[in-house]
Amino acid sequence: MTANGWLQIGFFLLVIFALTKPLGVFMAKVFNREKTFLDFALKPIERLIYRAAGVRDEREMAWTEYGTAMLLFSAVTMLVLYLMQRTQHWTLFNPQKLANVAPDLAWNTAASFTTNTNWQAYTPETTMSYLTQMAGLAYHNFASAAVGIALAIAIYARYVRQLTGGWRKGYVVSAVFAFYLNVFVLVVQLFQKIPALKEISPTQNDPPFKITQLVVLLAFFTLGVIAALKFHDRPVASNERTLPAK
Repeated sequence: MTANGWLQIGFFLLVIFALTKPLGVFMAKVFNREKTFLDFALKPIERLIYRAAGVRDEREMAWTEYGTAMLLFSAVTMLVLYLMQRTQHWTLFNPQKLANVAPDLAWNTAASFTTNTNWQAYTPETTMSYLTQMAGLAYHNFASAAVGIALAIAIYARYVRQLTGGWRKGYVVSAVFAFYLNVFVLVVQLFQKIPALKEISPTQNDPPFKITQLVVLLAFFTLGVIAALKFHDRPVASNERTLPAK
């Protein structure tokens, strides 16, 4: 590697280390509903979004609301990305007149970018239009990480909130879902890397691969239901039912 390459890597690491503490402190304040230096600019926007979405800022979400919101957000954004790929030939910012992406590849790409695995089984410059890459793939590079942060809040619920009230089921359902996503990707990798599995399902569109993923999905769905039923709520103190105003 050239000296310029090492210099760029060093500069990048320096920036990361420099931002770690101040950004971490800022995020901790946001999650704990403490005042931040950006409140004067972002609080009005936040209130507008909450009002439009019908969100009550002073009330915590139940685990069902938390999980449903996360799953619906991911499902809708994945569907939008899929449709963008399937219709890109007729949309803007496609000077090369690239064809619509094939259904299986479009679905695979949408699912992988939604789950932050970003699996690219194609050449972007000859497959995806500028609009698809900018408004679809680049958007999911941010949104999927944001969903990951939302899942991290479930860990916050476990260790800081001590799993009181609905946070208990919120944590266990989120943990099972996150574990499922990891196993889903693991199965994909196994069918790609292991010769015996790749031989019986070379395109990952064959019955053995689909049956395996279906079994994994059913197993984790069952596990999630059992865990949610077994993980009983712990009573919440009266002063914990609403969030303190900022």
